Amino acid sequence: MLIAQKMNLSSLAVIGVSIQELANLGSFLQTFEQNLPAGCTIVIFCTDVLAQDLQNTFTQHIYRASSLPVEPALPNTPLREGTVFVIPAGEKLIVNSQSLMLCSIAATGEQNNAAVFWQSLSQSGFGGIAAIIIDSNPGYLPYLSAINLAGGITLLCQSENSGGAIQPNVAATFNYVLPAPDAALTAAGFLRLFAPNVGNANTAAANNPPLLVKSTDKPPKPAATTPLFTSLDNLHLQPELHDLLHATQTALLVFDENFCLIQLNALAKQYVVNAGETKNLAELQFSIPLPTLVDDTKEVLKTGNQKEYCLPNSHGVLTDVLVFARTYPPGFCIAFTPVSQSQLLSHRLTLLANELEKQGIEQIKTILQLRREIEINEQQRELLESILANMGEGVLATDEDGHIILLNSMAKQITGIQKPGIPLKYWAEQFELSYPMSNNAVLPNQNPFARSLQGIPIAPEEWFVTNKQTRQTCFWQIIASPYKTKKNAASSGSVIVISDITTRKQAEIELKNSELTKKALLDAIPDLLFRVNEEGEYLDYIPAKSDNHIPAAAFIGNKLTDFLPPEIAGEIMSTLKKSLETLQIQTFPFEHVDNVIKFYEARFSPINHSEALGMVRDVTDMIVGKDAIHRGARHYQKLIRVSAFPIIVCNRKGEIISANLPAAALLETANEQDLTGRHIEDFVVKKQRIAIKEAIKDGFVETLSFSPLKLTLLTQNGNEKDVEVSGTIITYENQLAAQIVLHDLGPQMHWEKQYNALFNHVSDSMVKADAQKMVFTDANNACLKLFGCLQKKEIINKKWAHFSPTHQPDGSLSSKKIAEIFKEATNNFSFVWSFQRSSGVIFSAKVTLYAAGQGSAKKEFTALIQPQHNAGGSE
Repeated sequence: MLIAQKMNLSSLAVIGVSIQELANLGSFLQTFEQNLPAGCTIVIFCTDVLAQDLQNTFTQHIYRASSLPVEPALPNTPLREGTVFVIPAGEKLIVNSQSLMLCSIAATGEQNNAAVFWQSLSQSGFGGIAAIIIDSNPGYLPYLSAINLAGGITLLCQSENSGGAIQPNVAATFNYVLPAPDAALTAAGFLRLFAPNVGNANTAAANNPPLLVKSTDKPPKPAATTPLFTSLDNLHLQPELHDLLHATQTALLVFDENFCLIQLNALAKQYVVNAGETKNLAELQFSIPLPTLVDDTKEVLKTGNQKEYCLPNSHGVLTDVLVFARTYPPGFCIAFTPVSQSQLLSHRLTLLANELEKQGIEQIKTILQLRREIEINEQQRELLESILANMGEGVLATDEDGHIILLNSMAKQITGIQKPGIPLKYWAEQFELSYPMSNNAVLPNQNPFARSLQGIPIAPEEWFVTNKQTRQTCFWQIIASPYKTKKNAASSGSVIVISDITTRKQAEIELKNSELTKKALLDAIPDLLFRVNEEGEYLDYIPAKSDNHIPAAAFIGNKLTDFLPPEIAGEIMSTLKKSLETLQIQTFPFEHVDNVIKFYEARFSPINHSEALGMVRDVTDMIVGKDAIHRGARHYQKLIRVSAFPIIVCNRKGEIISANLPAAALLETANEQDLTGRHIEDFVVKKQRIAIKEAIKDGFVETLSFSPLKLTLLTQNGNEKDVEVSGTIITYENQLAAQIVLHDLGPQMHWEKQYNALFNHVSDSMVKADAQKMVFTDANNACLKLFGCLQKKEIINKKWAHFSPTHQPDGSLSSKKIAEIFKEATNNFSFVWSFQRSSGVIFSAKVTLYAAGQGSAKKEFTALIQPQHNAGGSE
């Protein structure tokens, strides 16, 4: 996955934009995405410090402006081709050069976040990098030079807000200063040079347009800090060529398609006389005469075929000179390799054989034998290399000093080591090793690598390995054998074989867990379990958890018929035979009388045509319980029928499954059977049907009763009746149902209507009061007149203290005193109170409190107000 990811990604466009330049960003993205190179990914960040609301605006604008997939860039986000990644405000990220993932900058321990960010981009391994700044006043100019040192380009988009004016010191930092569309074309043209599968320089030039720059702009110039020869770390070559420059013993020079030297390693300087003075191939002077090198190089670039010479150097040593083309990035390389010792020895022996031919046949035979031995040794070496390369195990060898001197391709894949020379001890320190079934890591001197360096042979050992940095885990099998190059040497090297057994160990763990799970399931089943063959012979036996534990050995080897009465044994064997023939589960219920009657169920589950798993369950409680439920249901149905209250039972869909005669009378149907099968909402006026459906639904969800609900019912004859509905969730005929009781509010509402008429027209002043809130809830006409009010809304919901002076005659605060009175008041409780009319007139009156209804003595009172002789009051 990682290899495929790296192959797909070849270039990176990183865009820094201020919040004021979002419109300019949209213009840039529209042109750039139309010319997006293959293998390119885009990272966008805001150059301003944003609040959360502005961060949302910033991100939303990018979603609207881009036609590509847009994702937030968070730690451990892998970069992908053709995707825009937006770094949120506050996230400090870098590009990991190994995995091409955006990682947290906190892991680097650096304080200068901006410097670390730009440095990580320059070292990320992308073939091409373009840094685009859309900000009229960028504050991190010193760090952009890292992009130029890495072979990338920097562009500054002219601000539309400032009219395109750029400060000279700012413009000098960038390779290009262009309007947004031109900058987009220039960046796309540059990054297209690094697109995957691009051909040589001529093909690339033919298929791709050049960098697009307006004629009115300043000509592009390299960054001032770009040296003649870039350092190896800043050179963006293919990974294989990058590693070769580090590790090879071959002198190597790297040129671009313009015959310009861009890199040489240390060994190459002994072949180049004027290294560092010029970088043009035609001007370079070599210690080996190469008069046709320039013409041969042109042919190599044209045809792709390499050129090879074998010439003596200044010391007379034969040297192979190889010129070969490279396609990514386009260019060519020149390699100088001394002729190998085996080749040189073979050459010298041939000369010697020719010289000694005159001296005798025996000497010639000896020389030829030596040559044959050399060839055999070479063949054995090639055979060993072939075996190592094709082994499924990783093989590495260390010398006496503990340095890795050999490793095959599988060892590279398993260990991550890509070249010899690394001390085994330092490499092993990045791992924690523990035994497969233990969570505790062993001490460093106890792990197999440390013991192998001590010359201790390691038999096959299995280890659970954890990478300390990535926390990735795997299983290894390690074998080690010491060896000595000298018989009496004090220390020894070691050959170590590492096998990745992760897949096998995971399968073993899954199998063990599966067995444990099956055992747990069997242990959790309280019933009697056994395994029998087609003859009914016990092969295995697990007693029921409630049984007196008879040893399994008492059953194994015996037959089912040995322990069962004859009348049951025959039936149970027939059930077993049918299960084995049909390969389907078969059950057989039976009874057993031992002081009390017991009910059992035998069940056979076939394993194959000759064996079955049997289970015997005591179902006495289940059968007795079902009988009790049926009896309870019949008793409940009888209670409903004799109840004087209208009762309806319905399922969760509101379908009526039972009703009594009072309910039928209330809904004006002929009998209760006429209600069965109909929905309760059919008898509710349309505007209230949702309310009853929601009440029933909530009741089933909570499995509780639902609060009383006032509804208007529509009877069979079309008459409307006001009722109060209350419900409870019950179990009815083995299913949950809603028991709904209907209370006819008609008589109550008729009485309340008469009471309200009497209340409003009585000559005495009366008011209704909420004792908890101490507010008036109603007042009659005499009370309105007494308080000098014209409408009830002037009194209703007003505090008692609102129609009272601030203090009572005894000096107490009116609001506090009335609260104390209501707290202690009972039915028919009287007290004297000073009121204040709306005109401000204060008068004294006797107040008598009457509890409103039963059970609500301290919730609501009806107060009779009888003014005393000074009811006229005083101003």
